[in-house]
Amino acid sequence: CKDSLCDAVSGTCEFCTSGYFGSICTNVCSKNCKDYICEINSGNCSNCKSGFYGANCTSSCPTNCKNSICEINYGICIGCNVGYRGDKCDEVVTSNTGTLSNGDDNQTTVIGAVVGSICGLVALLVLGTVFFFWRRHKRSDQRPGRQSTNVDNQVIEADSSDHVTSLPTLENEEIKVSVKPTVPQKPKALTVVHKKTPEEKGTGYYNTVTLQPVTSSTVITLSNLQSYLLTHSKEYLHEQFKNLPVNTEATMMVGLSAENKNKNRYKNICTYDHSRVHLEADSTKKHGDYINASYLKGYKGEKFIASQGPNKIILNDFIRMIWEQKIEKVVMLTNLIEDGKSKCDPYWPDEGETTFGEIRVRLAATQVFADYIIRRLQLYMDSQPMHPVTQFHFTSWPDKGVPENPWALVDFEQRVAATATKRPIVVHCSAGVGRTGTFIALRNVMREAEDTQQMDFFNTVAKLRQDRTMMIQTAEQYVFLHEAAKVAMTCINTTITSNNITDRVRQLEKKSISGKTEMEIEFDAVCSVCLEESQFTDEEGSAGIMYQNSRTVSNKLKNRFGNILPKENYRPVLMCESSDMGDYINAVLTPSFRQRNQDIITQLPLPTTVVDFWRLITQLKISLVVAFEEQLQATDSTIGEYLPTSDKEKTSFPPFQVCMGTLHQGSHWEERKLIVTGSQGAEEHSLIHLRYTENTTDPKKLLSFLKHARTTNP
Repeated sequence: CKDSLCDAVSGTCEFCTSGYFGSICTNVCSKNCKDYICEINSGNCSNCKSGFYGANCTSSCPTNCKNSICEINYGICIGCNVGYRGDKCDEVVTSNTGTLSNGDDNQTTVIGAVVGSICGLVALLVLGTVFFFWRRHKRSDQRPGRQSTNVDNQVIEADSSDHVTSLPTLENEEIKVSVKPTVPQKPKALTVVHKKTPEEKGTGYYNTVTLQPVTSSTVITLSNLQSYLLTHSKEYLHEQFKNLPVNTEATMMVGLSAENKNKNRYKNICTYDHSRVHLEADSTKKHGDYINASYLKGYKGEKFIASQGPNKIILNDFIRMIWEQKIEKVVMLTNLIEDGKSKCDPYWPDEGETTFGEIRVRLAATQVFADYIIRRLQLYMDSQPMHPVTQFHFTSWPDKGVPENPWALVDFEQRVAATATKRPIVVHCSAGVGRTGTFIALRNVMREAEDTQQMDFFNTVAKLRQDRTMMIQTAEQYVFLHEAAKVAMTCINTTITSNNITDRVRQLEKKSISGKTEMEIEFDAVCSVCLEESQFTDEEGSAGIMYQNSRTVSNKLKNRFGNILPKENYRPVLMCESSDMGDYINAVLTPSFRQRNQDIITQLPLPTTVVDFWRLITQLKISLVVAFEEQLQATDSTIGEYLPTSDKEKTSFPPFQVCMGTLHQGSHWEERKLIVTGSQGAEEHSLIHLRYTENTTDPKKLLSFLKHARTTNP
């Protein structure tokens, strides 16, 4: 039994060590199971070693599967070697036109080549029982940014967050591909169009892969989701993403017409004719019925409208759509300006009201949170009743790529889902395909999971692509969808109101059959999601880069504990006043409920990091320091002396001098005002030092202390 944990009565193991399965973990997993991991009851492999598939991974993948990778249940290849195609990569392409050797030369299909890519919470560091907590005067959002990759910009201006780049126009690149149906009796299949990447050798033809519209091979049960993501690498999901279908039968006649093409924010992102939203055209034809927005099906009747972000040309049309469709919820996934480029024009006033065509829009209320904004809008037209709209605006999607972690988006999605509506939900980013597709797909897989205890990422996205082009546009966002779903499943039914907190705590204190309380199980679930050693990280997220500065020779000595380190993207970077000062301190930026990077958590200073501590205080203009266990300094030599020893006398911590004011004693705390000066001529900086004096974690005392800290103003 793993960790020697078993049922006290029956002796049944809770989990097995790697390589074993069964009620008492005596059976051996198949040698072809990847990392020898198999399902504890059946012994079925969670994933197979490269080159194998089947319940026990006993069958070999077809010879021409790319990188010998095939789907675990049925052996369908996840990509083919050059020159082959089909589910089993057993159909030979005899020429660069893509003609199959067993095909009918007289039967051809014209495929328009549309290829391209897509439109905080903060990770927690457990710092033990010793930490500091800072409140700052104003928000600081200085984080190291990710490096972007240059892309070819053939048609439209690069948008590295929505990734609408390198899209050849529909009319300038058509390739004839002869396609012979695999088995006539099968249901109508989806055609996948995959453009060869520059890294692949040979000439550039298009592979077409026949996929069934629905296949159980991509269904994942919730009980296997964690192991699936641990055993399926990002490279595997990248290959799966390449096989997502393109709707080659859909037409875009209306969106690409001379009358309407200027209404598309991006030249090649427009609606399919069969799923586009029709505006009400008036008799004078003052305005037409076209808008770049598409109806999409949600899970079990939920409806969406995926739209591009409005620009000045279509602002009036966008508001018309909201009014005519009686939309109650709008989800916005882009900022107005990103990377110096306009991504969306505001369709709401900063205050008061404004008019778009015949419709007045009034801003009734605004709630600002750390990662999103909620706006309550009121729409008026003539003498008709006011129509209320709630806009949910996610503000934490970075200019480049995807969010660093999915917690903020999951919190946002649950906030959107908290209010019911029978009307379609309008979702938009800039192009209305990338972030929009990610959000809608997350909503759909979560509803499916809650209803059936399983989810199907591949077919969820495939269905969206039937009604709007390029939904989920890059492999990076396809991977992020999986990561977000994993986090979302951990958070299901964990949001409660203050009125229900007592009942919730009682429930969490109950013990399960495993002997653990529900609270311990919930905590373990959070920890499992945050595991950094899993295979589900790329090079940018690997432990080496994640902690690259924390583990340098010079900085190792600045860490009290070798396993409690700040992640690179969340640590405050100190300015170096001299060449012998580094930029590192063992601290992390954390959000409050309403503001990102509101607080800083750090260890008590070591004797060698006291100066770094005061550099942090003065450089980031810290106004409040909350200290726990500072009284241990008398018995713990690893705690540096960072406060003056007497009142109103300056103590030197070169180049800083600190003066401590009069002590104010509370029931559970001590409060002092500190004045810090740096080098000669430097401006004085004042702050409050608040020390918790209790050695217990009594909830009432901690709550009283917390309330006092919140009301303290230096």
